[in-house]
Amino acid sequence: MSSDVKWPFPRRPGLLWNTASTVTLAAVGGFSKLLMRVLNDAQVYNMAVLTEAVERRHPSQPLITVSNHASCMDDPLMWGILKWRYLCSRKQVRWTLAAEDICFTNRLHAIFFCLGQTIPVRRGGGVYQRGVDFMVEQLNRGRWVHMFPEDR
Repeated sequence: MSSDVKWPFPRRPGLLWNTASTVTLAAVGGFSKLLMRVLNDAQVYNMAVLTEAVERRHPSQPLITVSNHASCMDDPLMWGILKWRYLCSRKQVRWTLAAEDICFTNRLHAIFFCLGQTIPVRRGGGVYQRGVDFMVEQLNRGRWVHMFPEDR
């Protein structure tokens, strides 16, 4: 993050944060559904495997998924294939990592991406950074984390 943007996640998210996060996830998910299902003819292979991994795991069991991507729009668009119940549930929808120099360039962007369960990381910063620690916390809570491992 730029030096003028502080860590954007609240220490203890309250009702307002949780509600805003749910609305953000549903709005972005709905827009992604529109683009992927209505305006495009997306083919999904092995959807049952992903659905099973998300639905049938114990609540304390974390889930890590990994995929390649070609653009900054891949993360929100690819989740347009999911059912509404995932897109509207903060506990079921994925967390993801994003480059702080792209998504967290000012306070407004930082809040938007955090409400969408996006964690800032410094590319090339190694594993010993606050964003990676925060990701591990989510996994320890049994959450789903999706990663795009490419780098520039």
